Order: sequence, then structure tokens, then C-alpha cells
Amino acid sequence: MLRQNISRVLVFDIDDAVRFDGNTGVYLLYTLVRAENILKKSHCEEMSVEELSDEEWELVRELLLVEKVVEKVVRTLDLTVITDYAMNLAKKFNEFYHKCRVIGDERESVRIAVVRAFLNVFSFLARVIGIEKVERI
Repeated sequence: MLRQNISRVLVFDIDDAVRFDGNTGVYLLYTLVRAENILKKSHCEEMSVEELSDEEWELVRELLLVEKVVEKVVRTLDLTVITDYAMNLAKKFNEFYHKCRVIGDERESVRIAVVRAFLNVFSFLARVIGIEKVERI
């Protein structure tokens, strides 16, 4: 519901709202659970300061936009800005996950740090949007 622009006619389709793909809360929740499960499986506690790969930087750059997004929401009172950002961030994370092996990779410590950063930002967004965490989907 929050992705709907308040200046337009509200159209709600239950089948669309519960899809695992596309612009849905279920997709956001799935991404949150995926990131948490990566951290649970990792035994890596060290954080490395190695140079990030292009795939890692792509996600990190998107994470760095959170402050500007929140400022825009406060300024405009347009909640679609935060839901659009959360959806884009979820897509970036899932692209990262498909391109970059995390657990067991030689760069695991760096990638775990990226996943932790993602989870911190994304958990905040989920709370703002009203998505409650679950253990699994």
C-alpha cells in the first residue's frame, strides 16, 4: 500500500500484493530473510579493509543513499520514495548475491561486511515501512 502514490486512484490487487517477485512487500521480506540467513551461516567475525570489487561497490553505493532518501521523505512526505528505494536496494542485494559467492569465498570477510551493512540499512527501512521480521519464508 505504501508504494501507491497518494495523488492517484488506489488500485489494490491481492494477487499482485503477495507475489514473491516484483514490487511487493513479500519480495522485501524475502530479501531481509535471505541476508539474515547469510550472516547466520557465516563463521567470519573479522572485517577486512580490502578494496571492494565492482559488484560489492555497486551495493555499497546504493546503501550510501539512505540518508538522502530519508531526508526527501521528510521534506516531501511522499512515502513512495522510501518504498521505491527499499525495492531498488532489495534488487541490488539480490543481484549482488547472485554474482558474488559469500560463504566460503576467499573474500568472505569483505562480503560479510557488505551484507551486514545492507542488513542494517534494510532492517531500518523494513521497520519504517512496517514489515515485521520473520525467521524464514
